Amino acid sequence: MYDKPFLLEIVTPEKIFMHEEVLSVVLPEPEGEVGILANHSPLIAELDSGVVRYRDLQGTEHKLAISGGFLKVAHNEARVLAETAERGTEIDVKRASESLRRARERLQRKSQYIEASAVASISMEAGQELNLFNRIRAEKSMRRAISRLKAANAPIDQ
Repeated sequence: MYDKPFLLEIVTPEKIFMHEEVLSVVLPEPEGEVGILANHSPLIAELDSGVVRYRDLQGTEHKLAISGGFLKVAHNEARVLAETAERGTEIDVKRASESLRRARERLQRKSQYIEASAVASISMEAGQELNLFNRIRAEKSMRRAISRLKAANAPIDQ
């Protein structure tokens, strides 16, 4: 096991969420995951909603849920600017499960708010754009809920 520590800092708009020495970190990217160890080459990357896994100085793995952001690695420091961050141990599993259920329901419907053909004052194109916007919002909500449940080691109902 690689045991040289480096600094991991996670900042949200509200606060410095985490600032500690770690042995490794794995973060979600839009195309997969990126793993960081000490002395990693400089890197700037977009982050996706997902689970952050890191090992503390004792080698214990911890999980966090984040919802998007950016990563900068340089000078043996990994800095994350995230929209939100939650420790897996602090996640309200019941609330996350309910959020996942609602998101799935919205995705099951053709349109959450407007059927373009039912509203004469809105053009077909505008109605389709609104439907796409609602679908994207529901998909993001579903990914956030799944990330929160995974970080909490909770089951994800099918």
